Amino acid sequence: EISVCTATDPAWTSLFPIVGALVLEMGGMLQHGAIVSREYGLPAVVGVANAKKIFHNGQLIQVNGSTGRIKILSD
Repeated sequence: EISVCTATDPAWTSLFPIVGALVLEMGGMLQHGAIVSREYGLPAVVGVANAKKIFHNGQLIQVNGSTGRIKILSD
């Protein structure tokens, strides 16, 4: 499962062990989600404008945290 959301805060930390990747609309390298993703070794891409409108439930996507790219695999 990939979490696509506006932003995260410390209350989200318990969810990080069960997600496969993170896509955030807001933030940068020092945003909570980015920092905790690095700690858990999760791929994350932050600062993706309108991510919640672009990606939807059930859609297969690939998140590459190293390149910052998100690839839609199927609708």
